[in-house]
Amino acid sequence: MKLKITLAGPKVHDVGYRVFLLKNAINTALPGLSTYNWEEDGRQQVIALAEGDEARIKAFLKNLEEIKGMREDIQPGYASNFRQMQSDIRAIKERLGMP
Repeated sequence: MKLKITLAGPKVHDVGYRVFLLKNAINTALPGLSTYNWEEDGRQQVIALAEGDEARIKAFLKNLEEIKGMREDIQPGYASNFRQMQSDIRAIKERLGMP
């Protein structure tokens, strides 16, 4: 199962969300997690691409419910559309100059 998570707000970079996501991935034994800082239309985003079996993804998402209560200006979003995720990965790589 693959999942894209986006945290968007006026200030989401350099506040520990990527570390928070990584710790939760480790705690749930999630085999795949990549995180990126991104900025679009003047809004900061933290994008996480997660991969694992359904039980681990569900446990990971349950742990992420904490984020909703951290700050009111953060808007978590979840997408499981694999084609959209592939498109997002390509766009991120192009923007970062990666092959």
